[in-house]
Amino acid sequence: MRPLLQLDQIDLNISLEDSELRITRSTADEHEGAVAVVGMSGCVGDAPDLDSFWELVRSGCDAYGPLSEERRADVDAYFAARGLRPPAPERYLGGTRMPSVAEFDYRFFGLSRQEAKTIDPHQRIFLQTAWSALEDAGHLGSAIRGSRVGVYVGMSSDFGDDYRRIVQAVAPDAPEISVAGNIKSIIAARLAYLLDLRGPSMLIDTACSSGLVAVYTAFRAIQRGECTMAVVGAVNTDLLPVEDDGSGIGIKDIQDTSSRDHRTRTFDRKGDGTSAAEGCVVLVLKSLERAQRDGDNIRALILGGAINQDGASNGITAPNADAQADLIDAALADASVHAEQISYIEAHGTATRLGDPIEVSGIERAFSRQTTKRQFCGIGTVKTSIGHMDNASGLAGLAKLILSMEHRTLPASLNFEEPNPNLDFPTTALYVNDRTVPWAEEGAALHAGISSFGLSGTNCHLILRSADPREAPADAPAPGGTHILPLSAPDSAGLRRLVTAYRDRVATDSALDPADVCFTTGTGRMHHRVRAAFVFDDMAELERLLEEHLAGEAAPSLDRVTGEFRIVTDGSEKRGPHDISETEARLLTSEAAEVAGRDDRDSRRRLAQSYVRGADIDWRATCPSTARRVPLPTYVFDRTRCWIEGDKAGQRNRGIAATGQVIPLPDRDIAMYPISPEKNWELGEHRIDGVPVLPGTGLVEIILSTVGALGHDPARTALHKIGFATPVTVADGDTVDLQVNVAHSGEIAITTRRPDGSWVDHASARLAEETPARPPSVDLATLRARLTRELSYDDTVDRSNGLDLSPRWTESLVGGMADDELQEMLYELRLPEAYQDEIGDYHLHPALLDTLINAPGSLYDENTLYLPFSYGVLNVLGTLPHHVFAHFVKRPDSVDGQLYSFDVTLVDPEGTVLLTVENYCIKSASGLDVGGYGYTPTYRELRAPASNGDHTSGSVLLCGDLGLHRESLEQALVSASYEVVELAGLNVEDGRLDRDFAFGILADLGGEDSLESAVTRPLHHARDLLTLLSERELRFTGPVLALTHQALDVTGDDDVDPGQAGILGMMRIASMEYRSLGLRCIDLDVATPAEVILAEAQDPKRPAVLHYRAGRPFEQTMTKAGLPRRGAALSAPDGLVIVSGGTGGLGGALARHLAATGSRRIVLLGSPGGYTEPGEWDDLHRDLDAFDVVRIDLTDRDAVADALKDLRDRFGRISSVLHLAGRPGKGYLVDKSPEDFDAVYGPKAIGAVNLHEATLEDDLEEFVLFSSVSAVLPAQGQADYTAANLVLDSLAQYRRRRGLPCLSLQWPAWREIGMAHRLDAVDEDEIYPPVDPHEALDLFDSARSWADRPVVLMPGRRVAASAPTAARPTTRGSSTERRQVTVLGLEHIGEVERAVAAIWGETLDLDEIDAHEAFADLGGNSLLTSQMLNLYDQRYPGLMDITDLFRYPTISEQIDCVSERLGKNDVAEEPTDEGDLDVDRVLELLEGGQLTVAQSRELL
Repeated sequence: MRPLLQLDQIDLNISLEDSELRITRSTADEHEGAVAVVGMSGCVGDAPDLDSFWELVRSGCDAYGPLSEERRADVDAYFAARGLRPPAPERYLGGTRMPSVAEFDYRFFGLSRQEAKTIDPHQRIFLQTAWSALEDAGHLGSAIRGSRVGVYVGMSSDFGDDYRRIVQAVAPDAPEISVAGNIKSIIAARLAYLLDLRGPSMLIDTACSSGLVAVYTAFRAIQRGECTMAVVGAVNTDLLPVEDDGSGIGIKDIQDTSSRDHRTRTFDRKGDGTSAAEGCVVLVLKSLERAQRDGDNIRALILGGAINQDGASNGITAPNADAQADLIDAALADASVHAEQISYIEAHGTATRLGDPIEVSGIERAFSRQTTKRQFCGIGTVKTSIGHMDNASGLAGLAKLILSMEHRTLPASLNFEEPNPNLDFPTTALYVNDRTVPWAEEGAALHAGISSFGLSGTNCHLILRSADPREAPADAPAPGGTHILPLSAPDSAGLRRLVTAYRDRVATDSALDPADVCFTTGTGRMHHRVRAAFVFDDMAELERLLEEHLAGEAAPSLDRVTGEFRIVTDGSEKRGPHDISETEARLLTSEAAEVAGRDDRDSRRRLAQSYVRGADIDWRATCPSTARRVPLPTYVFDRTRCWIEGDKAGQRNRGIAATGQVIPLPDRDIAMYPISPEKNWELGEHRIDGVPVLPGTGLVEIILSTVGALGHDPARTALHKIGFATPVTVADGDTVDLQVNVAHSGEIAITTRRPDGSWVDHASARLAEETPARPPSVDLATLRARLTRELSYDDTVDRSNGLDLSPRWTESLVGGMADDELQEMLYELRLPEAYQDEIGDYHLHPALLDTLINAPGSLYDENTLYLPFSYGVLNVLGTLPHHVFAHFVKRPDSVDGQLYSFDVTLVDPEGTVLLTVENYCIKSASGLDVGGYGYTPTYRELRAPASNGDHTSGSVLLCGDLGLHRESLEQALVSASYEVVELAGLNVEDGRLDRDFAFGILADLGGEDSLESAVTRPLHHARDLLTLLSERELRFTGPVLALTHQALDVTGDDDVDPGQAGILGMMRIASMEYRSLGLRCIDLDVATPAEVILAEAQDPKRPAVLHYRAGRPFEQTMTKAGLPRRGAALSAPDGLVIVSGGTGGLGGALARHLAATGSRRIVLLGSPGGYTEPGEWDDLHRDLDAFDVVRIDLTDRDAVADALKDLRDRFGRISSVLHLAGRPGKGYLVDKSPEDFDAVYGPKAIGAVNLHEATLEDDLEEFVLFSSVSAVLPAQGQADYTAANLVLDSLAQYRRRRGLPCLSLQWPAWREIGMAHRLDAVDEDEIYPPVDPHEALDLFDSARSWADRPVVLMPGRRVAASAPTAARPTTRGSSTERRQVTVLGLEHIGEVERAVAAIWGETLDLDEIDAHEAFADLGGNSLLTSQMLNLYDQRYPGLMDITDLFRYPTISEQIDCVSERLGKNDVAEEPTDEGDLDVDRVLELLEGGQLTVAQSRELL
């Protein structure tokens, strides 16, 4: 690859007077006081800690090495998951690599292994390193909680693959918890969350300089008083360390920066780049004044620094010597240090021909402004030892610099033999420190600088000074007294590792002071539940006690005690010998306080006993006031492997037909083939407009596999009239079952089944009875001689036509020849080497066959995509090898521009015929529907509920206000012999509730005086009733029907109630969360008789949501509306445009789009208390005739009305209202307060109603509501958000019926901006995939300009041809293989106990669990709760709902709940009466997982 810049293009002598570079700097007067480094921790490559790192650097070793076997195995597993063969050996990239990036002590941090495996390794590595750095500083005691400690992380991830991509490939069904674990900003936030740190928390990305810029940012924050202490660091790993060979997987070398022999030769004439390094370094910073006051161990001082940008250099990635000179000059001034005081500079030094001379030139220019002295300052770089740690490289250099100061030794900068010819060191202040030497005299202050330059042009330089020698306090007490050393860990294994580390330290460090050691461990560490305490007079005694502990000395000792405890709330049952109540813990703490200040041995022993039993000790009181913090061993983390693994990691897909099952029937045979984009590359790597589409050759392969399974020879088969109908499209994340029907007459049909039960035809063929004869061989040499016109293939043509293919397709076509008239063609094809070993998995490799059979597709019309339409006769005469030739002869019956037909012959390199096709036709794909834009909710009529004249009478609970339906319902219930029990108000003590109800009815249909009241009070009342039913644990043998009244417009002329739509949305989500209630939603009108409601209650097989109009049931579906990407020209509004929710990223983008398309007056409505960045809206103020930002509470009706009146007075007529306001929903209803619910629901739903009412007198041109696909894709945890969006949809219908303009857009997520992007919740696998901002704005304009648009419109695409199928139920009690988990604390282990334990084990990824330990205490959280519910559904469909998992938080309690319900509920029925089962019913049960293939064979 050619470098972006050549060295001879750089002018190294730019005049300083010509420089206009600006620099961020602060003078010493503005920010007085140095900042101390008081703690450090790190790991670099094989070096697990900074001591090992220092030894590596000091010894002059080159740390480069090959990738470890574990890392290679992880790479191979990823390739296998993608359906690829492992990389060639030369593609694995060595370097200073960490041997494992998967090891993590998840138990220590209170996480489940399941969650830990989905967390980005960068988060995990940083978390452990930062924890160790705080312990090294002696500042990880309880006092840190709630303090103003900042967290600053330098992080850049522009190259290589992130962990989320790996998770999606290896485990596409990974739990939702993986989302938070892969949000980059949580790298910093997770530490702040765990320790309750209240200072700033941020991620800083300036490419290679990110780490040092993070240190600079923290340095300034401490000087400004923004935080009292800062944790600052950087982490860098390459998760897929393989060279990108053009496949898009791995790492590309940019600008030829990778050294050919992996050695970094900075400043040397042979310098040609560097190699990769991985690691993490974290520092703890405090102001020098605080550090001295607090008795901290000061490791170095940061005196000053500066940061700037290259500005306009010779290229955006090219360095600028002038900028670097100004940077260093500013840093020296900021630190009040003269250039001659600097005796060493740790250079950026990437060993490039361009970068090294510029860096030296910049330093020399800066120094020459202050001195003419020559070669007084050494220069070197840690990169010569380890390579380039990218965003963490500055911190690797900083760690080396601090350790060099501490050891007063300058390690050699390696590989320097002959200077770069563009460097003349003797004429500069610099010399290369190419040998390890002592650094100055003992006691002299050392000054040094360090530089780090980002690829983007952001430069940083810091000035450091060595710490002063630490002297003993003048008032230190005489040695003596008895000390107590507390050590603790979450478990006994962790405690043993920690004791071992202390034993080793005590044995080798004679300078340790007992008081300092005990003070640091007592006040500077968290104290866990497994504890040890050692009482001693001197370090020799301590060493002996530690040895005895490790030897397992059984003899009792009052000076060496251990214990563990668990605090339980007062009144709770104690389940183990170590449980203590809260009161007992307080008593132990009180007893300990009485003796904490005494240093006699007896008092220390009593204190030790209290500590190991659970007392909270004031450790400051146990130590002299002169005790100081000293560096001691930090916690030794358990090295448990936490890496995402699929069900079949490492196993290659063995062909699209490998998982098929054949079912023989009396008149035909059926084969089922489950396919998905994740498991079948034939789908995932063949896309049209982003949608996975199975190529026709994939269907041909499936047909051949099926006839082979039925006894025919697929290598000698003839298929007649192969035709293709609807393309097979499968959404990412979905699985579709292809069904192949082979009639005994030879007719073949391939179909799939929609969720509504209808069938889709995809392909058909007829199996010939005769075996095809092999034609004579083809003379390839003669063909080549006759065909002289060379043909080329350019996949950009296919891409421009929407076809996106992988290298299996794009790299298979070697070349082609044709005659001048394009009537005859010969193509050569060879499957790429990476895929040749899979050729044996297929009869006709689908990608190879698809490439060759479609090779002529772009010859005649390169602007049109052509797809297979039919094969007249396909004669298969053998399997395809990886190298073939295809001979095409164009038939005269072709229709130019529409359909082309050919006779095709496939041969091997020797000319042997392998396959022929007579009359092969390709057809234009223009107009092919694989998604497209624009869908609208419509309603299809369903059958009436099944009649149940034999129902048993019982009690029916009526809850809430049934409005006009009350009287008719009560009469119908009484006539059907039901006893009616009415729940008046919220009287939970009503004794009539203690019974089993046949079913229940819940509603608030009373009607309201105003629209504002309609969208508030009934919803709140319904929510309260729902909560009551759940908390009271009322029992229903049938469903609870949630009734609403005309929530949505079903007939096209319904007068809707938006408030009822809000209830419908909430109840739809509640039906998923409160499943034990059996909630179903029925939206009805006054013309629907009450008897229908009873019939619905008695039919258990009805949909979750139904709409009744005039007694007829309807179900919502989404219908293609055909919204064009770009619509008709749109005239700009001539009045004021109001954008509510306009101050967010999406609102800002929309406002600027409106301004760019002609709007002249715009006002943004924002939430109260919001903050506007200075200059944020300057462009709109400048470009528009009128612009303002108004902050109001949209839920305040009067405030909205007053604000709009003021805007009319100021800016004139309001012409448009665009309502974007919204907040994300979060959390389940059972765990969500009314206030939290309203915070999401109010601004969107009530705000829309208030804007509607406040503009009724305006002659509006448009009223556009930004709804969401959540209105049609219900998801647990989104009740408030879904309710609000349904209010918007209903309000749009409400306005239309009144002749008012309105449009409700059910948006999918927007990439790059908006709520989903802000939460990193943009899911590319949604059935309605995300839209790019420019794409969304085009659709926004198109929808507004569409004259015949529906009033409610989902403007995006749908990636599947049909709606997603529901999760398949499994037979309750089925003998599926389950995880074996050991449960502690149960007397009896039966089938239920094992099943529940398996669910917990799978959720938390644990193999041993205490039956009485709460889910949250084992690392569980709300996202894992969702996963647990899914596992319960697989094992016991419908038995548990989300409220049960919150209500019963331990295994023991859930076992009791499951056992009780299984005793009362029948096991799911299995079909037993063969006579009642037709073929379609058997297939339905087979698809649903309620029958195995073997069972279906027996029944059929």
